[in-house]
Amino acid sequence: MKKIVLIILLLPLCSAYGQILRMGPKVGIQTSRAVYDNKEFYNTMQSKYGLGYHAGLVVNAKVNDLISLQSEILFNQVTKRLKGIDNDEFNQEKYKFITVPLLLRVSKKLGYHQIYFNAGPNISYWVGGKGRLRTGELAEYKLDELAYTISFDLEKDNESVMVVSHPNRILLGLDVGIGGMLPMGKSHLMLDLRYTLGHTNMAKPETTYIGIPGFKDDLNYSNQVLSLSCAYLIDFDFFTLSTKGKTISNKKK
Repeated sequence: MKKIVLIILLLPLCSAYGQILRMGPKVGIQTSRAVYDNKEFYNTMQSKYGLGYHAGLVVNAKVNDLISLQSEILFNQVTKRLKGIDNDEFNQEKYKFITVPLLLRVSKKLGYHQIYFNAGPNISYWVGGKGRLRTGELAEYKLDELAYTISFDLEKDNESVMVVSHPNRILLGLDVGIGGMLPMGKSHLMLDLRYTLGHTNMAKPETTYIGIPGFKDDLNYSNQVLSLSCAYLIDFDFFTLSTKGKTISNKKK
């Protein structure tokens, strides 16, 4: 996973040799929904939208006036919300991911500003998470509601830990979005609206959930995410920086 992330982040850096590279922090909010493969699941539970957030670093490399490459490394919190159709049962989980998109961007100038369309794959690493659960079975244990953490360690078998036996910890998706760049001297304010279509399910079909009494769930679903973010990017002219020392040396000669 570390090698894959490093390669994706280095792609814009490699293409930026002799070009302008833009780098800076990014933060945003998002809403997400779990989409299940098993349509019968919707007979008993409703999958609702949940709020989350992301934050990280953006690296954008200009190829020409029309095209640029962009990669990001983000800490990403995605929320799943399930609610019973005929009862008051619910399950809410907040997952933590490290997400790295690689985007191809097509831009168009509008005066001093730019608008753009971008699209490309992303890869996420499932770090962990936590949840809250209410089911009828919990009443047998004199519990109205149960808070728990998510683990991948099969040795952790207790009522406050949900152990996922066969998770897909590396997940793939597709990002598409639009946005704008607002110039601020040698820096830019980037506003980005993006839709992420999850491709990989959260767990394998044979997955079991250990540790929580009365827990019945299905992790054979993908996350669909709509996000809005803001980034502050600073321009770095690598050609000028790489030739600055050589120019001074030539003048001395």
